[in-house]
Amino acid sequence: MQTFWIARNGSTGEKQPALNSFDALKACNNNKWRLLTNLEHENILKIGARQPEGEKLVSWAGPLGAYSAPSEKLGQRIRFSYRFSTGPNTGPLVYLHFEVPHEYQNEKNAILVVQHGFIDKPLFTCNISLDSINGTFNHTVQKNQASEPFFSQEDFNALVNKGKLEKGSYLFQKLGESAHVSEKNGTPLITIENENSFSGQVNIADPFRIEIVRDFPSSDGWYMPEEKFGIPVGDKVSEYASGARRLLRHDAPFVGFFIRGPSYGQDVLAADVGTCPNPSWKRGALVADLD
Repeated sequence: MQTFWIARNGSTGEKQPALNSFDALKACNNNKWRLLTNLEHENILKIGARQPEGEKLVSWAGPLGAYSAPSEKLGQRIRFSYRFSTGPNTGPLVYLHFEVPHEYQNEKNAILVVQHGFIDKPLFTCNISLDSINGTFNHTVQKNQASEPFFSQEDFNALVNKGKLEKGSYLFQKLGESAHVSEKNGTPLITIENENSFSGQVNIADPFRIEIVRDFPSSDGWYMPEEKFGIPVGDKVSEYASGARRLLRHDAPFVGFFIRGPSYGQDVLAADVGTCPNPSWKRGALVADLD
């Protein structure tokens, strides 16, 4: 796996011009590149000291996050508003929507997270019965209608209990058997569909990939990151605490990709992890080629 920049923050020329998050996502999905995770950025960027020309390190990172305003419960849908532009407070007001899984509704002080990548099994639609799920899976994925049942009654019951099977049909993959996010020939896990000129919908191809990170802070500051996604969580700590990361948090409802390094300032700390208040601002993009 090779990693490389497809865009550099602050660059406006023909070589690696900065990209907004939508163009960065489209480029990655079209070319089977994967936006690097927060943790992969940790291995590439120099952590813990201010750096000359640090703005060049500001990059879109692979985790897509979605959360409500501080102390507000997650509802059925998160609506994030911003002005489509290359600078603050210009351009039309635009909305971006994210559907909240049933089991995460009513959670407070939490962020929903999906890591950019690709899934390696086709999705399929089926009626909500154990027999129909197994029959559709055998026909669509196994390519053998006579195969033994792939899903157990326990699998089915777990999905029902989690509210995953509703309204007659569901785009379904086996719980715990979901795709590898590094599959070169897979389906993009995250896409954004424009509902109209002023509204877009984030689509997650495999809803089981939506995970929740609890104890997400309500304000900027230094925190210890959780292990899976490297997102700062919990109570504030000293900026000198070993392993601490500085969170830059958009304080209203948010849907979008994280950035490494702040969206403002001169010399930046590579230890910064932020939720950018405007996904149409242009930043760098560090990716992995899955070949």
